[in-house]
Amino acid sequence: MTVGLFTASSAMAAQTIDGLSHALEEFKQQKDATYAPMTLARAQAYLGAAMLARDSRDVDEEKRALERSETTLKEAVASAVRFRQNFAPLIAIQQKVQNVLDVLPKHSAGDQGASPHLLMDDAMVMMRRVIRASETGRLNESQSLAVDTKAALDGVLAVALPELE
Repeated sequence: MTVGLFTASSAMAAQTIDGLSHALEEFKQQKDATYAPMTLARAQAYLGAAMLARDSRDVDEEKRALERSETTLKEAVASAVRFRQNFAPLIAIQQKVQNVLDVLPKHSAGDQGASPHLLMDDAMVMMRRVIRASETGRLNESQSLAVDTKAALDGVLAVALPELE
């Protein structure tokens, strides 16, 4: 769970480039990182700026970039937690559909002639749009996209379930 990512010790460790790099990698390994990709990328960019500043021996700029990176990583964690809370039912159905697809052969096609795996790929593109809208604060759009994504996931399930008989 990402809520515990920044304990007192990891916040202290994040004051260095290596510590912050470790904290970023730790968060990237968690499932929640997929719910804040743009914010995570910004945190990584600030870390890169800190590395460049260190290489040029600009201590003040290094410190500013480290602080920005750490703050942005905290924003990524908060954004991911918020997404998980706000879209828990959508995440649950996505996982349910993925579990069904995991038992199907990759080349299978449903009764309607469509491959459930290809339909799932389309649904995952839609899910990324929900994530992007949520992450950028477009809440009404994210809710609307979530409805469309749920419908797409339901469609994947409808095509995939006859495969299990």
